Amino acid sequence: FFSDIGSAGGHRAMAKAVMPMRAFRDKFGDLSGEQVSARLQELVAQFLQTIAGGSENRPDFREAWEIQKVVDTAICSSRERAWLTIP
Repeated sequence: FFSDIGSAGGHRAMAKAVMPMRAFRDKFGDLSGEQVSARLQELVAQFLQTIAGGSENRPDFREAWEIQKVVDTAICSSRERAWLTIP
């Protein structure tokens, strides 16, 4: 949902998306504050619908989960300065 205008990520309990206003405006135009709020609500609704299984987007939740396991293992491996197996 966010790759072309910012970055998104998270972990098991929380996620966030960072969208610079310049990138947001480049994609959606020079919107008023109310229009920005409405568009963000639409994006969140699409995201939640996808999680609930109402539509298909890539990566899907399972693929994102697998990617997150790789990222988490890489972080732990770096901290421990050791090779680790991805669960």
